[in-house]
Amino acid sequence: KQIGSSLEAKVVLTADKDTTLFLSEYFSQLRYIFIVSQVEVHEGEAFGVQISEADGAKCERCWNYSFGVGEFEKYPTVCERCVDALSEIEKAAIA
Repeated sequence: KQIGSSLEAKVVLTADKDTTLFLSEYFSQLRYIFIVSQVEVHEGEAFGVQISEADGAKCERCWNYSFGVGEFEKYPTVCERCVDALSEIEKAAIA
């Protein structure tokens, strides 16, 4: 009951060398596949999965947790991904 929704979670995978190499090809997509805010992949002896609370702060727009929330003066309540999206929306509205 520490984690209320999947976006509040971080998944830490431990896998053998071959599996770690395989997962590294898809690393940027793993958080979307697992529907969580963060994923870490570590090489180890045996396969393991740990679930914990995500690090950082919750983005007001997408609800993902990120260390980027609060770093942007124009949009202090959103993550780096949402800042890019909002900037593109602004450009489109001006054009």
